This record gives sequence, structure tokens and C-alpha cells, in this order.
Amino acid sequence: MVEKLKHIIIYIFLSMNLVGCSDDEIIHITPSNKTYLGILCKATMSAVFLRPVDIMDVYKIVDNKYIYVKYMRPSDATIWKNRCKIYKDRIVWGGVDVYGEGSGDSRWRESSEDIGIVRYEYSGSFLKVWEEEKETGEILGCLILPIDKGVALLSKARVVIGADKCRR
Repeated sequence: MVEKLKHIIIYIFLSMNLVGCSDDEIIHITPSNKTYLGILCKATMSAVFLRPVDIMDVYKIVDNKYIYVKYMRPSDATIWKNRCKIYKDRIVWGGVDVYGEGSGDSRWRESSEDIGIVRYEYSGSFLKVWEEEKETGEILGCLILPIDKGVALLSKARVVIGADKCRR
């Protein structure tokens, strides 16, 4: 299983820049990239909310485009749910059940009223996911996820604040 996951992650990282999708096309979820895209969504929620990535769980995939993640906030044991859509150059997220259980999906955080945009980068030994302020480019939150032989080491991920700690 670990060997298969290693090859899937390496394949997806290498092929994402080769596929013929424009920056405005959502990357569709397939059996070969489901694990990788799930990790990206979990890392996004970790960077945006400054929570450990290993408490995030993928609980649903819809229309092969949307990944749903939930986590329990340790301070008060409340469950928080979010969803992601992943593009070649960015990740867009939205809340789920923000007005109570069963209230459904909230808006995507991609309008002019939102201050941040989530970006990601793979450098071979690290996956970095960060939220940057749209107008200034200031880093609001960042997750650095070590990759060892193609395997994401979720337990060794660290969430940091500030550009000096999240070098691109």
C-alpha cells in the first residue's frame, strides 16, 4: 500500500504540470489522484485555519470535483466542515454547515470580498500550501508538509505564520 501511494503521489506531482488543463479548470478527481488531492485539501484547511493537518479527514467527494474535509477543534470538541476545489494554480475552499448541521454548503471563498487566495507548490521533498493576501501577497498562514520518497509525512507537517518561515 505504501509503495502504491508513493508512486501515485509522485505521478500526480509530476503530471499536474503536464496535463492540458488551463488555470481556470478544476482538476477532476480520479482513482489515481484522489489521495493526493485529498492531502491538498487537508493541507489547505490546515494552512487557512492554522490547525494540525493530521486532525483533518476527507469524508466525501462530490461530482469528482469537490473534496469535503472535516475536523474536530480540540479546544471545544466542535466539528468543522469545509470543501475544496483544486485548480492547477490555486485551491478554493468553502464552508459546510456553517449555520448548523444540515444547512449545506456556503459560498466559495473566491470573491472580491475575500482577502486571501490559497496557493500550493511541490519542491520534491516538501509540499507547501499557503494563503496569501490578494493585494499585498503577504503570507497569512502556511503548511509545510515533508515528503519522503513520495510519501506525505502528515505527522511531521508544521503550520507556520509569516513569509520568513514559509519560504517559496
